[in-house]
Amino acid sequence: MQRLGKVGRRAGVARYYQLYSLLVRALNDGVIPAGGAFPSESELMRSYRVSRNTVRHALERLETEKRVLRRRGSRTYALSKPQARPAWDRLADLRFDLDRYADATRAKCIEFAWVETPAHVLRRAPDFDVRSLRIERTRSFEGVCFGLVASYVPERVGRELTRRKLGERMVLSVLGEMGHKPDTGTQTITAVGADTATAELLGVPSGAPLLMVQLIARDAKGQPLEYQECLYRPDVYPTQPLPIQYESVGNELRWGIAR
Repeated sequence: MQRLGKVGRRAGVARYYQLYSLLVRALNDGVIPAGGAFPSESELMRSYRVSRNTVRHALERLETEKRVLRRRGSRTYALSKPQARPAWDRLADLRFDLDRYADATRAKCIEFAWVETPAHVLRRAPDFDVRSLRIERTRSFEGVCFGLVASYVPERVGRELTRRKLGERMVLSVLGEMGHKPDTGTQTITAVGADTATAELLGVPSGAPLLMVQLIARDAKGQPLEYQECLYRPDVYPTQPLPIQYESVGNELRWGIAR
């Protein structure tokens, strides 16, 4: 099995959990098929440059979750039907509920400062204020950092917003309590390569593909409340299948999101 990533020093993330997450990915992606054998403890130690205790702790967690079968004097084998739901599936269930999503994840604030609104934000939302409150935070779930989120809040809305009021909550939830309730929005999803700083935060190689989600939220009067730019690891971004509906219009076949 090829090495799936790096295990190293990360604030607040134990090495065993980093290795555990990589092995879960190998199981979910079929790199280690049902019934297949894991590399030996010694092989995992050499490949990921970790101690035997780290390897055993990661494998013990997989065994507790009934993802693997460990045989003394033999190898560790993947089970066909893990009983525990993958962590990222559980996170996906919450992504449409801002308050529950915030409660389930952890945010670490990197920047909270007033700035001139960047040109790329004004191109997307020309009615945005020329001055904005910029909030940049990481988001982690069960000890793994999976996203970097930069929010811009227009000055007219963000004057009363403080770092203490925000805490770890979602920006739109706090703005709603301040009387600025979101009503509509637009979202786009693209892909970018991770720069050096972002790669370090998200635990991916520099240049690795990331999902970029850009969101503009507006109030009932159509005024902008937040421009949000999120960078997510594509292997853990909380997505769910969308129902698709096909329609024949004359000789053309069209599709869209089923209602």
